[in-house]
Amino acid sequence: MIASLAAGLAAALTLPMYLSSPGAFETVAQSAAGRAAGGTWTTPWNLWWPIAEVMEPAGRGPTYVAPGWVGQISHPLIVAMGPLLAGLLWLRKDRRRDDALLLLALLFLLRCLLDQWNNDYYHAPFLASLLAWEVVRFGGVPYRTLGFTLLHALSFFPQQTQVFRGSFEHASILNALYLMWVLPFTAYLAAQLLAPNAGRAAWLRPGPGFRGRAHPSPVPADMR
Repeated sequence: MIASLAAGLAAALTLPMYLSSPGAFETVAQSAAGRAAGGTWTTPWNLWWPIAEVMEPAGRGPTYVAPGWVGQISHPLIVAMGPLLAGLLWLRKDRRRDDALLLLALLFLLRCLLDQWNNDYYHAPFLASLLAWEVVRFGGVPYRTLGFTLLHALSFFPQQTQVFRGSFEHASILNALYLMWVLPFTAYLAAQLLAPNAGRAAWLRPGPGFRGRAHPSPVPADMR
């Protein structure tokens, strides 16, 4: 049932684009597949950029190229995170229904972090999932989502204004800024997802002054 719904949703989102312009759809798909297989261009906003090499084609600014093996393993690694994290969550005896939203948010964030070609709008599904989880889990003001949105805007503002394009030095700064907050945030979400509720550190839970409500959301017996 769930697989059928997922397939129907994927078809509803994909078929209109394909039917409206099959040629353009195939061109974009082939370009994405070639980039993943060939390990070509990369952007500063991902885990792999520190090992990228800079190239300066004639008449153009610097182009950053990741090693070929990165393009070969990055997407399979992203896909593998799904069953791996879902399996680890399944082993937790005190899992909650809203952990499914947290799992989805973490997977979408890993999709951005591990993709060699990461853009600002790639984070939209993560942002929606994080907001849904935070509202259901804690209620009140979604300060985690608001904090992420602010840091995301600061990290990707140069991409929109092209202030830092064409400079290897500035690209290094963008990468460091992005990883400086995305890596701790990823670790935080993983700890929230995988650590037993009773054993979580106090900083992982809302403080005594937080006015949101923690919903019990127990797991039914048939889901254990």
